[in-house]
Amino acid sequence: MLRRIGGITLGLSMAFAPHPVEAVVPASEQVKAIAKRYAEIEEQLPRSVRYLKREENAEGSTVTQAWFDGLGDLLKVATERTSKAGRVLSEFTAPDFQMTYDGLFVLTRKELPAADGGTDVEETRSYYGQASFRDQSGFETMDNGVLIRELRKRAHFAPGELLDTSKTGNTTVVIPKFKASDRTPEKQAETAMFLEEPAKIGAQLQAAGPPESDPFAGTRGDAERFRLIRGSASPDGRYGLAIGFDTAVDWSQYADKEAEEREIYTADGAEDLRNFVIELATNRILGATGGSYFGTRKRYNHRELTMIWSDHSAVFVQQFDSKWSYESCHAGRIGEGPKLIGTVDLGAAVEKHAESFLKGKRRKYEGSIALSVQEVKPDGTMAVRVSGQEASGPNKGEIYFALEETLRLEEKAGKLKLELLKVRLLPND
Repeated sequence: MLRRIGGITLGLSMAFAPHPVEAVVPASEQVKAIAKRYAEIEEQLPRSVRYLKREENAEGSTVTQAWFDGLGDLLKVATERTSKAGRVLSEFTAPDFQMTYDGLFVLTRKELPAADGGTDVEETRSYYGQASFRDQSGFETMDNGVLIRELRKRAHFAPGELLDTSKTGNTTVVIPKFKASDRTPEKQAETAMFLEEPAKIGAQLQAAGPPESDPFAGTRGDAERFRLIRGSASPDGRYGLAIGFDTAVDWSQYADKEAEEREIYTADGAEDLRNFVIELATNRILGATGGSYFGTRKRYNHRELTMIWSDHSAVFVQQFDSKWSYESCHAGRIGEGPKLIGTVDLGAAVEKHAESFLKGKRRKYEGSIALSVQEVKPDGTMAVRVSGQEASGPNKGEIYFALEETLRLEEKAGKLKLELLKVRLLPND
């Protein structure tokens, strides 16, 4: 299984489950991807749904806030505690708050009164992700939910001086190499509590409601025709994916009444079900993607939706996977207006090119076909890995072939087409 963090493909895992070391993305790339996502989230906060809770006691006050996008997915959690001892701010952002083990950024800022009447400020930026280590048997493996980078800055400000640390340099904190002894049950439980706490806070604030501000409230648009799919929002938060129909329907027949989450709909097998791109600010359907996903959860056991967007949210790929193969994969482009310029069947094109390439190499095109989109650029260039794998029998898991194709999605005369740029063989790992 694969997931996306800011354009990087990572192995999807349960918390603290060891992985082969090949799955580990270098810490520098993980930090870069998390920082990129942080910048995207900060940019969209002013047009997001914000919840706020204020508590006061004899010692001081605590303000807790949580921001959600138009799909209802958590973007950020912040807690600010103020007392005579000073002010402490903690902020949490993650590419996916359901998978903070694979990526989390924590900013902590302390403003403490100094002896001269001024203020001492300390900021810590902590990045959590994946790290390799040698297990007790001596094999190199990996774990997630690990502190992989920490930066710190300290500054003193005179009385009345603006507490601006933007020109204060960061110091990189030396982090001890992660080791097998760090995986004790006690340490795992402590880490799990820390990594999962922001999502719990966000859910509590959302349940307590109503929000302090909601730019999406009261906007109906085409809402009777669709229901939004969680985890499908564009990087700028302006667009999302939905299941829906050409006309309004009674959505109660598709509601999951036993789900703990709010407003979960599953329309597996429903006639004329479609997937739409939605402009979230207006609830307007921009167009159909051609995809065949069936519910508002991002994942149903082995069936999963992956939505990959380019920078600037101009180009997207929607992929629907089952356990051993993909079900559908479509690429599209959003133009000015905004409007959906069109979509193409990326999966069919990739399979056609792969089959032709292998035939020229005198190799068979066989097995359950799986796709993994490695990159999508604003100009429409994308890298897609395609492989054939045995899904059953004595050779279950055997990979028959693996290729990487580079294609470009181009618009000509108002229509989209895919151009194959290159194909290369990959090792059958």
